[in-house]
Amino acid sequence: MRIFDEKKENELVLENLDLSKGYLKQDKLFLKKHKAIKEQTEIKEEYVIYEYPNGGKDIGYKIIQPYIAPKDAWDEYEDIQVYIPYTEKELAEKEIIELKAKLQDSDYKASRFAEGSLTAEEYEKTKQDRIAWRLRIQELSKKIRG
Repeated sequence: MRIFDEKKENELVLENLDLSKGYLKQDKLFLKKHKAIKEQTEIKEEYVIYEYPNGGKDIGYKIIQPYIAPKDAWDEYEDIQVYIPYTEKELAEKEIIELKAKLQDSDYKASRFAEGSLTAEEYEKTKQDRIAWRLRIQELSKKIRG
């Protein structure tokens, strides 16, 4: 299935797209407008295949024009995908979700440190990461609120 930009003017290559910065949406691309078709009856021509001495004949039929069923006018479309880039707000919201997941995934280390089963040295890297993630969440939240 072909992929296009939002205006459906330029075809894109999947390998060149960054799906972390946008997504693909199913769509249709207009190809052509077809005119209505009028019904056409079948036209046959009779011909003699073999003529017998007693006057009998084997008759064959040759189709000159086949039957064509009527059809209303129609538009022809192709199924495509359109690449929709995320907005700055959507990218920020997405990053906040990812950062909150990292915080949640490291909660067990914070608990272990609080309970004394993890030393300050063992917890230091995680502590610095968690501080940086929270600061980034605050920064992104301000950006979203405008």
